[in-house]
Amino acid sequence: MQITKLLTDFREELDSIGNHGGMLSSEVCQFICSSLSIDLKTLMIDLLAVAESYSHSPVSDFKVGAIALGDLKSNGYGDLFFGSNLEIQGVSLGNTLHAEQSAVINAWMNGQSTTAIAISEIPCGHCRQFMFELSKAEELPIYLPDSKMSKINRPDLLLSQLLPAAFKPADLQNNNSGLSVDQTEKNTPKLQGDNSDEAVAMALKLASECYAPYTQNLAGCVIITDDDNSYFGKTLENAAYNPSVLAFTVALNQLRLSGRENAFESIARVVLVEAQGKVSQKQATQTLLENCCRQSSFDYHPALI
Repeated sequence: MQITKLLTDFREELDSIGNHGGMLSSEVCQFICSSLSIDLKTLMIDLLAVAESYSHSPVSDFKVGAIALGDLKSNGYGDLFFGSNLEIQGVSLGNTLHAEQSAVINAWMNGQSTTAIAISEIPCGHCRQFMFELSKAEELPIYLPDSKMSKINRPDLLLSQLLPAAFKPADLQNNNSGLSVDQTEKNTPKLQGDNSDEAVAMALKLASECYAPYTQNLAGCVIITDDDNSYFGKTLENAAYNPSVLAFTVALNQLRLSGRENAFESIARVVLVEAQGKVSQKQATQTLLENCCRQSSFDYHPALI
């Protein structure tokens, strides 16, 4: 009954999530919680059905939703960042973006940390490892629906309880605080050619802000749609390598969370600026783009550190 009331009485607020890039503001969260006499944790769990609605899962037909709680504000609430699984037909399963990754990335791209996360399913090992890249990962609260918590048989859950003896950034001599919004690369890439193009200049800026401590593959990506809207992405690496996310995938995630219909088909141009480091994202980006939107153009701009 509570979830039904939430989805009906606050339809206007929930419909605006896509207009804000998959985000529900702390003020709206406070208003809804006060109106329904529920706490923020309950709200996050109840909204997982909304997060699932953003799923693009043509391979598995299995929808997963996640909601990351951003930095807490003076009102005791935080912005909520939605996420869901993203699958691309025609490419390997390793290119799948999981719901937890999607939500954490959404918060990160909006300049906020993830201070708690609600997930519609028990997180897989891939996602547990991905989230362990976060600052203060061991104390990260994990919220699950009651039907999932009953399988774990715990009243509360922290990430460290789901992944004991975790492989951490420090195991690869990354002794920084892990993924955080205030961490940027020490080296700023410089474009080898002209950067007067606005999208190229933005991709270069994103490359300088990415998180690539293991390969120094500084990459920034801009997706431009057929109505001249832009969506941004930057490299996000993980100590276990495989949970790392391409700059293009990050941008694709932000496009999908905008809630627009036929999001992939709307892609008109993709710009990738990259200082290769030990690896390159060029070929993988081209392959993904060909399977998302064949008619779009791809502009690649190498940079130097």
